[in-house]
Amino acid sequence: MKNKSHFISVCFFLFYFQHLFSQGHLVSGTIVDENGTPLPGVTVVEENTANGVVSNLDGNYVLTTRSPESSLTISYLGFDTQTIAVNGRRYLDIILNENVESLEEVQVVAFQKQKKKNLL
Repeated sequence: MKNKSHFISVCFFLFYFQHLFSQGHLVSGTIVDENGTPLPGVTVVEENTANGVVSNLDGNYVLTTRSPESSLTISYLGFDTQTIAVNGRRYLDIILNENVESLEEVQVVAFQKQKKKNLL
């Protein structure tokens, strides 16, 4: 009987320990435009944190959030920013809508590097 109660205590401790120090909630998916074209370089950030990732060349992303109830903010130049609640889901495909007006606000600045002259 003593071994059985000891076993149950150890199991409970291990379950509690694993839950206490769990790594969070893994969320992944693909980000595409309205035509279904994958979007590389889209920023995906867990709301109210600095925890974020950028989608790869195929529009795929993987992010570990602090909670299954977190929200993700998805942003990309030329597209509307979206905030999506995870709601315990592990896979979220996202379609971004193009926003042409935001492209009018972009300014490109270029600098030319000058060569150093030898004074000798």
